[in-house]
Amino acid sequence: MERGWWRGREKRGWSSGKQRRRPSRARRCSPGRRAAVRYEQDETQASQNGGPSTSESPSSSSSSCQSSPVPELPGFYYDPEKNRYFRLLPGHNNYNPLTKESIQYREMECKRLKLLEEDEQQKKKASRAGLNSSILLHKRQLGLLSSTNYCRLVHELKVNCMQKRKIEIHGPDSSVAGTNNFKIIVADAACERIFAVNDVEHGGCKYGIINLSGLGKESLTVEMYDNLYFTNRKTPVLYNGCRSGEIFSIDVRQRSQKGQSWKAVRLFHDSAVTSVRLLQTEYYLMAADMAGKIKLWDLRVAKCVKQYKGHHNEYATLPLHINEEEGLLTAVGQDCYTRIWSLQDTHLLRTIPSPHPSSKDSIPSVVFSSKLGGNQGVPGLLMAVRQDLYHFSYS
Repeated sequence: MERGWWRGREKRGWSSGKQRRRPSRARRCSPGRRAAVRYEQDETQASQNGGPSTSESPSSSSSSCQSSPVPELPGFYYDPEKNRYFRLLPGHNNYNPLTKESIQYREMECKRLKLLEEDEQQKKKASRAGLNSSILLHKRQLGLLSSTNYCRLVHELKVNCMQKRKIEIHGPDSSVAGTNNFKIIVADAACERIFAVNDVEHGGCKYGIINLSGLGKESLTVEMYDNLYFTNRKTPVLYNGCRSGEIFSIDVRQRSQKGQSWKAVRLFHDSAVTSVRLLQTEYYLMAADMAGKIKLWDLRVAKCVKQYKGHHNEYATLPLHINEEEGLLTAVGQDCYTRIWSLQDTHLLRTIPSPHPSSKDSIPSVVFSSKLGGNQGVPGLLMAVRQDLYHFSYS
């Protein structure tokens, strides 16, 4: 009789000393909640095993840049490749945390690598629809384009077709050549050499000159000479950009008189001014601010006449590079992208991704000229990132 009673318990799903198991909460929850609960269980099991779960690594998924149709859960992030939710952990003091910053960085890296792959292709999309060398030449022969406009459009075509090549730097001390990160590079008027400012290990800076005559060779090598000093030109009219967004000019040849303002011209941006450049005609001034806006001002009427869109900046002091002969404006954003605009009609011609991952200490420094290395030099863009130097030459 006891044996029959025990068999009856087994048929009803009972076990010795245990009650029937209730359905888990995860089975009765929505799909999103079940994934969140499954994450908590994996996280607990990983902590017991002495380390974080390998599926939590932000770098393990390459398809997270794509949007997902699943519902969003507050405090959780959905990974489409793993088909599951991950908890967003606040702060940076946790082991291997999945934060909004890490997700944004991963998305930016995906975009940079994709643009870098497209940029290295031999055939690129034209900066303007229907613009190619044969059409320009035909319009020039028919007299539909002036000499100035023809040269400007030819430069646009060359800028769009520039190819990246790395430059080897040689110096008197080969043991330290190429080990210091570039901070600033500035070309001289003839573009035969550049003045370089490098970061050094003890926190200071080192100044030097790089001779660009080696850019005409097949191996693209240049010579660098350290610890040289140089000064800038002085002009009687000074233009100053302020943190308040104001830009004013001072003519040092005029003495201030009582009751008169010592500011000759006053312009206003909505954010702190980071760069000011005066054009050759001295009637126009280009300025950039920390809101990412680049404006061209007419000093005669104190009015903004053009605005160049696409620049990115939030707090960095980033310079502008104007090449009026080629009709180009070049600027490097805080996102480490180098952008080139048409100076005449503000059209964005090209966006060049950085060869290195984006970070605060790896914002490229650039120089553009149609005669880099002198009159017989190779035209194009010179880019310094960390301790590397790159040349984007016309094809």
